[in-house]
Amino acid sequence: MAKGRSTIQGIYPMWRAGKKFDSLRVAIRPPNGAQVQISSKVQPTLKQINEYLRAHKLKKAAANQDNHFQALKHRLYEELKDKYALPKYKIQEKLDLKSKEFNFEDNLDEFVAVKSTHSIPFAYKGWMRRFWMPFFLGHGCNHPKDFKNFKAKARTHVMMAKTLSGKKYSHNTYSSITTPFNEYMRFLLDSGYIGQDDFYTLDIKMTLEQKKQARRRGEDVTGVRTKETYTEDELNDIKDAIDKTYKDNLEMKKKAYAIFFGVCTGLRRGNLLGLNAECLHPDDDVPNFDLKDNIVSGWSRGEKGALVFEDTTKTTSGERIQLPMVQPSPKILVDVARFLKKNIAPKDRLLDCHPDTVMKWWRQIAKDCDFKFLHPHAWKHSYATIGALHLHDWYLGNPYFLQKCCLHSSFRTTEKYINQVSNQFLKAFAKK
Repeated sequence: MAKGRSTIQGIYPMWRAGKKFDSLRVAIRPPNGAQVQISSKVQPTLKQINEYLRAHKLKKAAANQDNHFQALKHRLYEELKDKYALPKYKIQEKLDLKSKEFNFEDNLDEFVAVKSTHSIPFAYKGWMRRFWMPFFLGHGCNHPKDFKNFKAKARTHVMMAKTLSGKKYSHNTYSSITTPFNEYMRFLLDSGYIGQDDFYTLDIKMTLEQKKQARRRGEDVTGVRTKETYTEDELNDIKDAIDKTYKDNLEMKKKAYAIFFGVCTGLRRGNLLGLNAECLHPDDDVPNFDLKDNIVSGWSRGEKGALVFEDTTKTTSGERIQLPMVQPSPKILVDVARFLKKNIAPKDRLLDCHPDTVMKWWRQIAKDCDFKFLHPHAWKHSYATIGALHLHDWYLGNPYFLQKCCLHSSFRTTEKYINQVSNQFLKAFAKK
C-alpha cells in the first residue's frame, strides 16, 4: 500500500427515510475508531445517487430493484475502495459473492481457469465482478439459473451504464461488456451449472432508428472507433515522409520503419513485436517474412509486464507462417526490410517495447512526419481494404490468399474488415 494512504475497515450504507423518497448515506470505519460519514457535498457519485433517488421518487425497496441505482452504488463503492485502500473490503466482496445456494466466487475462479487458454480470462473476470455480479446479486439472484429472469433488465443495464466520468458507454463498447457475460453463460452451460432453458446471451447494438433519433438530438453515435483506413497512396506518402523527416536520425528511422512494416502488412501489435530482423527475407525469389512470436500485455492474464508466446498468432500455435511482401508494393517493403536487416542484428527484435507503446510511438511519428495517425487496429482494416481492391492482381483472384495474409481463420472475418465506406472503391471503378 502506498505510503500516506489511510486504511478503513469497511463501507456501511445507511438509509434516511423520507415521505416521497429515501436518501442514501454512507459511512466508513477506521480500524480503531468510530464511523465517519461521507458527505455528498464532497463525494460526487453519492450526490448523483441522491439526486437520482429524488428525481425518481424512489424508496429503499424500489431503489434496490433499480438497475441504474445499483450501477451508481457499485461505482460509489469502487471509488471509496480505491480512495481509502480497503484491505478488508475485498474480503467482504468475496463474502458477498457467496449465497446459500451457490458460491459465485469459486465459480468465477473456475471460469478463469477454463478460459486460461485464451488471452483475456482476467478481463472477463473483471467485467463479471465489477459490472455483472452487482447487477444480478442486487436483484436477489442466488444461483445462475436465476439470471434468466432478468434478461430484459440486463439489456437495459448495459445501455444505461455509465463510466466513472458519468458519460454513457459508447455503443461500440457494448460488445466489450456483453462478451464476458456471454462467455460466462456458455461456461455455465458447458459445465452443467445451468440447463439449456436457463441459457441466453446478449447481443446489444444500436438500431438504425436509434441512431437516427440520436443524431436528431445532436448526440454522437459514431463512438470512439474510427472507420478510416490508409489508402495505397497514403502508404507511399508515409514512407517518403519518414525518409525525409528522419534522414539524419537513424534510431527514429529504424523505429518508424519497423512500425511502418506492421502498418503495411496489417500485423497485430503482438506479432509485429515478435519479429526479429532474421524473420525478413527481402531478397528471396518471392520477398517474404516469417511470423515468430506473439508479445501481449500481461494484465489480461493477471500478470505484470508483457508476455511472450513463441511461434504463435491469434489463431495459430506452433506453426511456421510465411507471408509475402505485397502492400503497398513489393518494392517498398523490400526497401524497408533491407534497411531494417542492415541496421538491426539478426536476433534482435525490430521493436523493443511494451505492446501499448507501439501506438504511442506511431502517434508521435505521425505528428513528426505530418501524416494521418490511425490506431493499430485500423492497420488490418487498411490491409483488407486495399487487398480487396487488388484481389485479382495481387492475390491471383483468390479470396483465400487474402484471408491467409490477413491471418484470419475464415474469409467471412476478412469481409468484416473491408472498409465499405471508403472512397477507394470509386477510384477502383474509375480505373476501369
